[in-house]
Amino acid sequence: MQHSNLILLTLEMAHSSIKEAETGHRGYHLTEDSSFLDPYNKSIVEIPLLIGRLDSLVLDSPAQQRRIDSLQVLINAQLLLIPQILSRLNQSHLYTDSYEKNLLIKSKRNMDEIRACTKKIVVAEEDIYKTRVKKESSLRSIAPITILVYDLFAIGLAIVLFFRILDALRRREEAKNQLIQSNQFLKEQVQEREFTQTILRSVLDNSPNGIMAFESVRNDKNEIEDFKYVLANKSGLLVAQLEESIIGKRMLQVMPAHKEEGLFDFYKIVVEKGLTSTTEKWYGGENINKWFLITAAKLLDGFVVTFSDITAARQQIIRVNERELLLKEAEVLANMGSWKWTLKTNEMVWSEGLSRILGNTSDEKRSWDSFIECAHPEDRKILQNGFDNTLNKLEGFRMEYRCEVHGEIRKFVMAVTAETEIEKGNILGVVVDITEMKEKEIELGQINTDLKRSNEDLEQFAYVASHDLQEPLRKIRAFGDLLSKKFSTQLEDTGSDYIMRMQSAAARMQVLIEDLLVFSRVSKSSIQAQAVNLNLLVAEIMDDLGNQILRENATFQIGELPIVRGDQPQLKRLFQNLMSNAIKFHKATVPPQVSISSTKLSQTDLRKYLPIAQAGITYVAISIEDNGIGFDPMYTEKIFDIFQRLHGRMHYEGTGIGLAICRKIVANHRGTIVAEGKENVGAKFITILPIDDTQ
Repeated sequence: MQHSNLILLTLEMAHSSIKEAETGHRGYHLTEDSSFLDPYNKSIVEIPLLIGRLDSLVLDSPAQQRRIDSLQVLINAQLLLIPQILSRLNQSHLYTDSYEKNLLIKSKRNMDEIRACTKKIVVAEEDIYKTRVKKESSLRSIAPITILVYDLFAIGLAIVLFFRILDALRRREEAKNQLIQSNQFLKEQVQEREFTQTILRSVLDNSPNGIMAFESVRNDKNEIEDFKYVLANKSGLLVAQLEESIIGKRMLQVMPAHKEEGLFDFYKIVVEKGLTSTTEKWYGGENINKWFLITAAKLLDGFVVTFSDITAARQQIIRVNERELLLKEAEVLANMGSWKWTLKTNEMVWSEGLSRILGNTSDEKRSWDSFIECAHPEDRKILQNGFDNTLNKLEGFRMEYRCEVHGEIRKFVMAVTAETEIEKGNILGVVVDITEMKEKEIELGQINTDLKRSNEDLEQFAYVASHDLQEPLRKIRAFGDLLSKKFSTQLEDTGSDYIMRMQSAAARMQVLIEDLLVFSRVSKSSIQAQAVNLNLLVAEIMDDLGNQILRENATFQIGELPIVRGDQPQLKRLFQNLMSNAIKFHKATVPPQVSISSTKLSQTDLRKYLPIAQAGITYVAISIEDNGIGFDPMYTEKIFDIFQRLHGRMHYEGTGIGLAICRKIVANHRGTIVAEGKENVGAKFITILPIDDTQ
């Protein structure tokens, strides 16, 4: 009995010692108070002694020996786990990582196994104790005195053991309460750390910049051969086009282009030298192809890097530089310059173009005072008043003024405006050298005056000449008719032929004079603009050309035509000439077929025909297309010249003025006319006219 009690007492002491060690390290884990480690340090000395005593006490029981050996293994494992946990704690992590959690879970499971093993030993020893009690009962009849002695000893030992057990139970209860408190404190600390970790993770993931942490991967020579992903926020994964599964993987396996792009060596220097470095880098690997602003800083045996996509900013800088270069070139080409007056500093900044057109003024002389001094004395006051008004009222102005440059009076135009949005109160100015333009304007004005006078003279000459030719021509025709009627019997065949030729020539001359008169009137007269319905106008022309249509067996296909704005008599002559030509210039064996259609033009289509059109006006293209003899495309422009004919009078009658009249009429209406043709296929005349939008 004494032997069993001694085993149980020693076992309880060993179990209490390991529990106190476990409780002590948890208290230190929470408070970092080293006094909590005293039970642990004490148990390192006591437990081996107690286990040794147990081994000697159970020598008579092989089964108990095996259980004691198992208990010793578990206790030794627990004593090894505790310093690992303490070592992890001393690394001062911001929050509990998975490795530390695994150590704590493993420690708890091991303590549960220690308790279970201790319970098995206690149960087995109680069975042994009961067996021994039975044996001692059988000996009482034989040796009562001995039994009495043993009983007294046992009672004494039991009393001692009882008090020791009471003390152990008290200490156990105290340890239990302390463990409950420690566990509660630990739980609160874990919750606080988890909350902090959640906040930090939220901050990381909501950062617009990419943030990643890496741990160095070293070889046997302690040289960095790669880096391992430890942490990455959402922006970093998104910008780098990566997945969350990269954590734990190596950098050069995931993004091998870091090596050839030079970033691996950049990070390596940061870790080895402990520097914080920043760089702008183009990254073309893994089909990313972007500019990044990268900042890396050493962290333990690794580094943390922040990076942002600056591709748009870099492109903006390039565009600004390109625009600045283009502006400089434009200032040179346009012979102009610009300046800016900054309200906050009362300083004036000149462009290089302004300095150049004002005589290459040096930097130190570029001010408003020197700008004013450059101006002609008679223009300085007006220039200063305009500037003061802009400065006070933020109202822009525009003026022409003179300036003396290298002893020569140059003419300039300046436009000034005030900023009202970006930097309110600043004044911007543009100065253009218009000296040559003014000289050209004077020269052009003289040319226009001379040309106008020449045109008026020509038109007057054509008009007068046409009228003066009418009278003698009528007399020639009248006397020719008299000769033909009264003396035809007295003339030989040759004389009659001469008279016929004279009459024919006089008739052609009459037509030519009439066409010249029409051309002159069209050139001189102004249009009487009104709404003209082309459907009605073309129907009227069809009636007028009825005999020619029947004679040539011509057919017309006429689509819906618009209402245009113009002079009705002129437009009638325009389309009558075009329709008559479509019938006249037909193939000998093929009846003429004429198609008339219209199309409203978009701004894109309009620019093909009329590059300079009236703003806000809709134009329409009226096409007259035939299947006649056509013409060589090389004569597309020539056919509109006056007196130009592509065929002889023997084949097709006419004076060569009709299309010239058409072009003049279209020009009067601020439109245009173009011709398209192909020999022996047909011709197409496209007339561009403004639509009457009031209808």
